[in-house]
Amino acid sequence: MSREKAITLQTRLVGDSGEWLVLSDDPRFSTTNNLAERALRPLVALRKITYGERSDTGARRMATLLSVGETASRHGHRASDIYFQLYTRPPTRVLRRQRATVWKKSQDDGNNSPIHLFQFAEAVADI
Repeated sequence: MSREKAITLQTRLVGDSGEWLVLSDDPRFSTTNNLAERALRPLVALRKITYGERSDTGARRMATLLSVGETASRHGHRASDIYFQLYTRPPTRVLRRQRATVWKKSQDDGNNSPIHLFQFAEAVADI
C-alpha cells in the first residue's frame, strides 16, 4: 500500500470512528447476521427439496414471492391471503389496499413514514 493510500485510510478510519462501532453502543443492532440467515432458511430448504430453480426467471419469481410473503408477514398480514388476492385481483388494487392498511398502522404508531408496497406491483405482474 502506498503512503498516500495509507494516509487516506487512516483519515477515514479516524474521521468515521463514531460510526464504526455502532453495534457495540446501540442495542437495536445485532452483532450477527442471524436474522438474515433465518430469513433465508425457507428458500434454502425449498431449493434443496426441489433441486433448485431451472431458470433465472424461476429464481426471480421465487425470490419475488418470498419477498412479498416476508413483507406481508412483517406488516401483520397473512402471506397466503396476499398471494390469493394477487392471483385473483389486479396487483395494483391489492397493493393499494395493503398500503392504506399499513399507512394507517404506521400513523397509529406515531410513525409518519408510509411503507410503500407498490414496488411489488411490477414484479408480481410478471409472475
